[in-house]
Amino acid sequence: MSNVFKRWSILVVALLIPFLSSTAGTNHDPLRDSEVLALVAGAALPVNIAHEIAVRGLDFTPDAAFRSQLKVAGADGAVFAALKVAKISASGAANGQAHQQLLQHLAAAGQLMGAKKYEAAAIELNGAIDSGSDSPAVGFVMGEVLRATDRHSEAVAVYAELLKQNRGFPEAHTKLSYNLYRTGEPDEALREAKLAIAENPGNPEAHKNLGLAFEDMRKFDAAAAEFQEALRLKPDYAIKLERRAKSIQSPAAQASPD
Repeated sequence: MSNVFKRWSILVVALLIPFLSSTAGTNHDPLRDSEVLALVAGAALPVNIAHEIAVRGLDFTPDAAFRSQLKVAGADGAVFAALKVAKISASGAANGQAHQQLLQHLAAAGQLMGAKKYEAAAIELNGAIDSGSDSPAVGFVMGEVLRATDRHSEAVAVYAELLKQNRGFPEAHTKLSYNLYRTGEPDEALREAKLAIAENPGNPEAHKNLGLAFEDMRKFDAAAAEFQEALRLKPDYAIKLERRAKSIQSPAAQASPD
């Protein structure tokens, strides 16, 4: 790991978290352009992004330039299809230079993360912080960079603070639940996964995370049920998840010849 990336880690704690409180929102507000772009760059599942767009609508009109940025960040057809039929309640997108720089940084970070160039993505996100606008979107993407580089404790801190100050990112519950599982906190992971499912019952990633938490708690039947639900919602999730769902059994089931 380079010194640049180590310095960026310090910025996560010292700069990003205090800055997150500056633009609080709610999970009922229409999505801003930066939020949609952050969901894509931050590796939210396309089906979950489409759900957020359908439920909340947009406060901006997606133009060709924005669609191009989404494509760069890695958006797939489900996201673009949702944009076509989204309810647009206002035209609230900011058009200032700082805001446009923010969008460019988010799109570039998403592209770099798709290529697994996480250090370069971190540098882009630092640039977004320097733009001084809309830090919750930056925080969501930064949390995913931390997760992807196995820095789960730091990711927990970022997602938790984001949710504390900015309730406009219910997908952060999904991300937080997985990172809590990875830090050995299954009870908290369970709670966050349930909050994500309360917002979107059709969230396959949250059901998977709930299964992981149950498995960690040795509640094997409940875990298998959640893995199967995740697969029902997203059949292409992963073959290994299907094997996992079939292989885990409760002690009672293991003792039974049936």
